[in-house]
Amino acid sequence: DAPVPEPARAAATTAPSDGGVHVVRSGETLSGILEVECRRRGIPRSKLYGPAGLVAQVARANGISNPALISPGQEIRIPRELTSSD
Repeated sequence: DAPVPEPARAAATTAPSDGGVHVVRSGETLSGILEVECRRRGIPRSKLYGPAGLVAQVARANGISNPALISPGQEIRIPRELTSSD
């Protein structure tokens, strides 16, 4: 792998808790990125999964048909307001 330029590495280090773009690093998963984001925002982990869960919502919003398949360098837009059905 070619080295990641410093600005991209800095952007990928933390998920944008106020909304924004997360640059995927090698080994990251969409659910893992969103777990960190939910922890920061105090959103229960139970809100991540299922057809109306946050992983599905963020995948749809980013045009990702399979949330298990994201690639290093891919930009994931994380909405400022994450919502989930109860």
